[in-house]
Amino acid sequence: MLRKHIRIHTIFAVLICSFLQVTSELPIILSYLRNNIVPIQSNIFCEFWACQDYSFNVMILMLMGFTAIERYLLIFHNQFLQQHLIILHYMPMIVCIIYPIGLYIYLIFFYPCINQFTYTMITCGGPCYFYETTISIVDIFINLVFPVAVSSLASLALLTRVLCQKRRMQQRQMWKKNRRLLIQLLYIVILYNLLWLPMIICSSIMLFSPVPQSLLVELSVNILPYGIYIVILLCPFVSLMSLPELWSQRNPRIRPLAKADNALQPIAP
Repeated sequence: MLRKHIRIHTIFAVLICSFLQVTSELPIILSYLRNNIVPIQSNIFCEFWACQDYSFNVMILMLMGFTAIERYLLIFHNQFLQQHLIILHYMPMIVCIIYPIGLYIYLIFFYPCINQFTYTMITCGGPCYFYETTISIVDIFINLVFPVAVSSLASLALLTRVLCQKRRMQQRQMWKKNRRLLIQLLYIVILYNLLWLPMIICSSIMLFSPVPQSLLVELSVNILPYGIYIVILLCPFVSLMSLPELWSQRNPRIRPLAKADNALQPIAP
């Protein structure tokens, strides 16, 4: 099924990444919230935790951005996409998965700065590179702002073009065929943007504001990061409920048997 229906590849990749992030990070978060301290107080643990957390977050956001672009191609340029599957489908997915891992392995383990972790903060307060203004700004805008903007703009462009063509050309068959693709994409993009847009706005204001913003720090450190796990837990339900391939289709040729009438009737004399 996965080879036949390429439109669900990226969604399954998002679901797999979400599953791995929840199963590996949620126990750490729960232990941290219970004891107000990270479960293992060591630099190597904090480095692995930060690397895993940052990698999964960026990985999922990049896959979401790529999914939005690919859905546009699937609906309006499907034949072109089918002819260049390796370049336009498989290679971008591989890049979305490998790039964040390689980037944060370098930034957290090999970047020339000294990590000074705080064991009473989530992800131990973050690695040292995050406190250098230039590289932190580049990291946020390339790995967070850009994927969110791409997924939002591509989804908006796709929705606008589909609705315009439906109204202009009365292509109801096209709308009926691609409705699930569009609705599924919009649900997931809206779900993630409800969390990530406030986080990006708060982080951007803190980076460029000359005056410390205590409210934004509280939101960015102690409130919004936990919403990631709520979004991840909701993502499978939002994704799977609009995948027709996973639901058995009712065969119209099979009709339900008529219910027998078991009512008692008097015997004729």
